[in-house]
Amino acid sequence: LICGVQQATDPALQVLDALQRQHPQLPLHWRLHDCRLGSNPKVNNLAGMSDLGLAPVVVIQDADIAVGPDYLRRVVAALEGPRVGLVTCLYRPRPDRHFWSSVLAAQVQELFLPSVLAANRLGPTIYCAGATMALRRDMLEICGGWRAIADSLADDYALGARVRAHGKEIALSNYVVDTQVMEASFRAFHRHALRWARTTRSVQPLGHAFSFLSYPLPLTMILAPWLGWGGWILIPVVLTLRLVYHRAIAKLLKNPLPLAAVLLGDLLALWIWALAWVSRRVYWRGSDYAYDSHGRMRGGDGVQR
Repeated sequence: LICGVQQATDPALQVLDALQRQHPQLPLHWRLHDCRLGSNPKVNNLAGMSDLGLAPVVVIQDADIAVGPDYLRRVVAALEGPRVGLVTCLYRPRPDRHFWSSVLAAQVQELFLPSVLAANRLGPTIYCAGATMALRRDMLEICGGWRAIADSLADDYALGARVRAHGKEIALSNYVVDTQVMEASFRAFHRHALRWARTTRSVQPLGHAFSFLSYPLPLTMILAPWLGWGGWILIPVVLTLRLVYHRAIAKLLKNPLPLAAVLLGDLLALWIWALAWVSRRVYWRGSDYAYDSHGRMRGGDGVQR
């Protein structure tokens, strides 16, 4: 288990120290470093901790992911396929007590995840999420290592694209990880949702352009005045179908979310979709970044917080 820290004041150091004291037998290694390969702070951290050495199979996770005891076994087993170059996972959002956390969780669970599954049914998997990326070390090296994605806004997508470019496939594991959603205010929610939308736009502009079609409730409300009496009748019909869909998703993922957060998340999704086209700037963990038409980042200090 390899962890990287880029600041001596990072509270993660206290957690690592506690883990080492409580579980001295655990093969836990961590490194405090100042590696700067590019503008992406997450990739800089991965590169810095990799100096400790990588195992034949590398499993990468975002910092907000929680898994069970059979996670590694199931994810690594999916790498055994002869055509598989990388394994990734869907993620179940687990919001904290703040309302805006539930709104963002609702957008992930009820808008984003179904679109991933639908796309996966229609063609080869291009989805690749930082929630889990498992690949062999030699595959990572063939793809150019961390340096190849050091300036990528969508580093997970970029790594997956390189794997596919070398003739390998991305496999979607049947293991669903949990991701912690912590948005204490509307501003925090808005920044996070907008970064996700602009990241999607940077790598799949056509897909993002048509994604508004997956927001039927706000679209119906906007179009109703121009559709006559039929438009007003359509609103309760769409709302009823949306509620049925909401209950089905919550039951499937065993993750019920507040209905108010779900409906507000739907309405705000169209607003976020539109704002994604306004500029090429994102706010990520305390820093502002710009990105170009190829999704290359610039700005910030390159430090993961």
